[in-house]
Amino acid sequence: MKAPNVRVWLYAKGIVYVSACVGKDVPIAEIEATANSEWPTGLDHGWTKANAPFKTGEPNPSPCPNDPLRLHYLLEC
Repeated sequence: MKAPNVRVWLYAKGIVYVSACVGKDVPIAEIEATANSEWPTGLDHGWTKANAPFKTGEPNPSPCPNDPLRLHYLLEC
């Protein structure tokens, strides 16, 4: 599925993880701020880039399989 025409698209949310599809030029601070704005955790520290890879073993960030100009990030709270 191709991402909508937005800089940061939050496409999956779990209890402690959020996945984001973003333009390659988007800084991590903007990705985290968008996640914390759209899906607040209620915790002081909120969403931050995960140090772990995706569950599938893909690195974090990883290339978007549908758009070469975008990346996928995994965030955790």
